[in-house]
Amino acid sequence: MTQRTLRVSLLLAVALLVIAAQAPAQESLAPPATPAQTIPPDEIAGYITAYDENDRYCYVPVPVEGSGVTRVYDFYAGNAGCNDLNDKAWSVAFEDLPSATQILLTDNPTCTTSGTDVAVGKFWIKLKTTKKVTITDTVQLPYFFRFSKNTLVKPGLLLVDSYLKGSSTDALNALSCIRITTSRATLPKPTVPIHQIDQNVQWVDWDQGFTFHCGGNRVLLGRAHFGDEEDPNEFRCGTPMQGETAITLRNHKTAARHEFNHYFVCPANTVMTGHEHDGDERGETRYTCAEAWAGDTPLYVLPDDFRTPSLEENHHRFACGGDKVLIGRAHWHDEMGETWYQCGTVYQQSPP
Repeated sequence: MTQRTLRVSLLLAVALLVIAAQAPAQESLAPPATPAQTIPPDEIAGYITAYDENDRYCYVPVPVEGSGVTRVYDFYAGNAGCNDLNDKAWSVAFEDLPSATQILLTDNPTCTTSGTDVAVGKFWIKLKTTKKVTITDTVQLPYFFRFSKNTLVKPGLLLVDSYLKGSSTDALNALSCIRITTSRATLPKPTVPIHQIDQNVQWVDWDQGFTFHCGGNRVLLGRAHFGDEEDPNEFRCGTPMQGETAITLRNHKTAARHEFNHYFVCPANTVMTGHEHDGDERGETRYTCAEAWAGDTPLYVLPDDFRTPSLEENHHRFACGGDKVLIGRAHWHDEMGETWYQCGTVYQQSPP
């Protein structure tokens, strides 16, 4: 190859790279092959699929019949991989839903249906399946408001009740949470409740940030902070017990968020065990969450259907009440901004 030919080849290669870099990215409409929060396939009966106006979609898994399980999918927190569809969904479809499954579609990110209009949001829709297997076509959200409560709106799909603040089209671009409860195969048997012992607090000094983990089989119950970002943080931890049996924590995973403007909730059926932060309010915040087990039995976590009222980040102390554990935190702006927390209840599913 001559020098001139080599130069021409190199120039052509560079030109192709420039053209490729300038080409607009193609937006993929396909969601992940499986839900972002991994649920064993044998615990999934079907899916609720949420679509936006451009037919982008995400899958929300529905637990199997007879399990009696309640799952809450907070879109803003990224549950079920639906973060990109938060406040963007136009329609839903139901696939292979078992009989007597209760479904709540809401504008509120924690799936609450009580409180002020501002707290509840623009709408909520309560549905229940009435067939052994319910499958529907795609249904736009305003469709449900054509009907009065206790009306069959699709074969196998009963509208139990609904709330609408404005017009039916206000339900578009507003869906933030889906709660699903499947029926039980048998009457529940009593289980020993989970309680917290050995609760204590620990102050963590600032050194270009901080790193705190409760350690061992201990979970986060609360946090306090007074002053700017360079002042210490106080963390409250406890040891979960089921009667005289200690709960073990497994499969710890850490997720990062931007401290200045973030909202984080631990993945389904996990609890918060650690909190780290680097730099000032524009730095990175990391949360560690873990599964809770009683022996060989995985435990469930039911999120509260509300977040705490906003607290001043630079002057607050918070702890979950009773035997609840910390599962989420949000923070807007710098140390003068607002902080919220979310708690949850750890429990053992009643055996059949």
